[in-house]
Amino acid sequence: MIRKTGIITAVLAVFTALVLCACSRTGGDDGTGSVTTGGTGEEAVRNDKTEFVLKSKTTESVISVKNGVLSLSSLKTESGKEKTGAPTDYALPEAYETGTSAKKKFDWVYRGYSVYTDGKGGSGYRFIFDDGDAGAEYDVYAVVRADMPGPVELFGYLTNKGNRAMTLMPGAFFRASTGGDKVPVAWTFNKESGTAEGWKVPYNNQLASGSGIYQTELTQGTTASAYSRVNQNWNDSGAIPMMYLDYGDSGVYFALEWTNGKLSATGMKNNGAVLSVCLYEQGFRTQIPAGAVFYLPSVYIGAYDGDVDIGSNIFKHWFLRYKAPSNLLEEKDEPLTQEDMQLGYDVAKYGIQQIKWDYGWWSDEIVTGQWRTNEGLLEVRNSAYLGVLKSAGCTTLKRFVSKANKAGVKLTLYVLLKDTQLDQPGLPTSVGRNGHPEWFSNICITGVGNSADLGNEECVEFYKQYLGDFFKKNGVTTWRSDFEPICRESDKKNRHFAGGNDVQYWCTVGFGELVDYLSENVDGFRYESCSSGGSMKDFFTMSKASVIQCEDASEFMSAHITFYDSSYCIPAAQLQLPVNALTYTPGSEYYSGIGDYLYGFRCTLTGAVMLSSWGGASQEDISYWDYYIKNLYNTVMKPLIKYGDLYHILPRPDGIHWDGLEYIDTDSENEIKGMVLLWKPTDTEGAEKTVYLRGLDEKTTYNLKFEDRPEQNCTKTGAELMKKGLTVRIEGQSGSEMIWISEAK
Repeated sequence: MIRKTGIITAVLAVFTALVLCACSRTGGDDGTGSVTTGGTGEEAVRNDKTEFVLKSKTTESVISVKNGVLSLSSLKTESGKEKTGAPTDYALPEAYETGTSAKKKFDWVYRGYSVYTDGKGGSGYRFIFDDGDAGAEYDVYAVVRADMPGPVELFGYLTNKGNRAMTLMPGAFFRASTGGDKVPVAWTFNKESGTAEGWKVPYNNQLASGSGIYQTELTQGTTASAYSRVNQNWNDSGAIPMMYLDYGDSGVYFALEWTNGKLSATGMKNNGAVLSVCLYEQGFRTQIPAGAVFYLPSVYIGAYDGDVDIGSNIFKHWFLRYKAPSNLLEEKDEPLTQEDMQLGYDVAKYGIQQIKWDYGWWSDEIVTGQWRTNEGLLEVRNSAYLGVLKSAGCTTLKRFVSKANKAGVKLTLYVLLKDTQLDQPGLPTSVGRNGHPEWFSNICITGVGNSADLGNEECVEFYKQYLGDFFKKNGVTTWRSDFEPICRESDKKNRHFAGGNDVQYWCTVGFGELVDYLSENVDGFRYESCSSGGSMKDFFTMSKASVIQCEDASEFMSAHITFYDSSYCIPAAQLQLPVNALTYTPGSEYYSGIGDYLYGFRCTLTGAVMLSSWGGASQEDISYWDYYIKNLYNTVMKPLIKYGDLYHILPRPDGIHWDGLEYIDTDSENEIKGMVLLWKPTDTEGAEKTVYLRGLDEKTTYNLKFEDRPEQNCTKTGAELMKKGLTVRIEGQSGSEMIWISEAK
């Protein structure tokens, strides 16, 4: 669990201007994550040892350099269990081309190491390799945060020291082995960006095949993979770029901090496995100008004692502390409790902290379906939103934001990176005298305007000013994206090839530049990620986004299931659950047919809350908010969701069998140390269920207070609750329960 005092909000930036243009690496760490030769944070190059220990509170790793070959030679859990398998060479960039020359393999020669600190809690080593014939240097960085549980982080920079451009074909850029006393099971997780796999959404009968969570026994020759991409098409963005290798009593996790790449684990003999990471799916290639530096993104690898939930909690706490936007831990209201724009701005009295202006506030003109002209325009031209301003006594967005802020709520605004198709100065447009067709890709998602190509550096610089000036002028602090802000492909040539498989890489770089600029130049700036739901569930995006939309069906069971799956990888506080309240309102045409109102409403309170209803907020909706949002969620539940451990104490929700979650923070200074949330969708398993709690102190006695069924209140020791379990009774066809855990006086 994260302690709420002394929190370090260090975030290691993973790329810099050095990665983005042709320049030499001189000087020191500029405070934005620049990694430079011989500068601040690094000592002189040395060659006096061959083994290097990096240790967090849960992972002890040894990196070896023997006969010029780099390897992760040891990876131990906190208890000392060795999790590496057969010796495996670390992967260095594989091949290149220059000019008209044929493809050549790099011949890397080890030159030495230097001690490295990032100034943000991380320390480790830089390992230096070069290839004189290729005119290239490759630096591998291995970094650990010693002050808390967590992984080792590895990343690299390749410098083209030649006098002409180089086409790089890196292949795998990370490789390690694992081992244990039984065949490991690889756990992977699809993003389920549109809807939960295996669940038919009742209001439209939409069914996505699959199981969301995949478990692959890695017998010799068997491969499991997790391929992440930015494609916003319904459930077409692949997997969260993370994998657990479960050995039963211990395990290993590894993850990629990038939007587009593939993790693989292949079973070997003697219960071993080889792990690898590459960009794209395979065959990635890109051009590096003379003198430029190319970034090979961070891979995290850690070992843990126990099961996947334990490894998951270690990783998520580490990520929230060191990688996620600092506001999540620095500001007690985060994640902000949000509502669609349905009741004006006078909603703080219900515990709502932010209101959202959704798609279309810039136009009345519908072109295709519900999609409107001039996507990407930052002017209020939609008559409904103009009516919102008028009803608030405002004539400008700036005045509306000011009044909302004074009323205690903030505004989040949908802004699309799209071609407005308006021939006016100062706008993102491809047409007329003011047009820049080279700024836009060939991707047109809604049939209106093409997506911006952030591989184009001039386009990125334009958006920095365009969005930055707009946010500062109007007092808006939260940007909510949609429709592939990082485009999947482009027919333009800029930092990437036209039609190349490096488009997603360079558009990720450009997107990071843009968000970082806004974060540094707009007071209180926040970014929220949506791309037709959860298409951008990756650790690069999560390092920028305060919250990410979990899925896009807006149906409570689909959201509940995808949250269950994704919360193995992504901190619960960053997973936002936008759900149409009509799907849990009996009698509505959208009602999902399971449970009463509270059954579905409680499913929306497990992560970051976003209140919504396609029929507008009803009196029934509002009647629950004062207690459940203002009093329970904001004050009791949110701290547990943010700082506590999350345990999946019952199987994946399926609409038939009981399911449940537990949040526990025994170190909390608050009276409530934890909560158990249970759902019984049908009477298939009967009225009683015994659940085994996790994360308690065996010797401590706890009071358990039932929200709906106080006659079941009880007092038990941690040992009893974890070993014998807690039997809960819910009568009737369906029902839900919230159980509060506190220490007995």
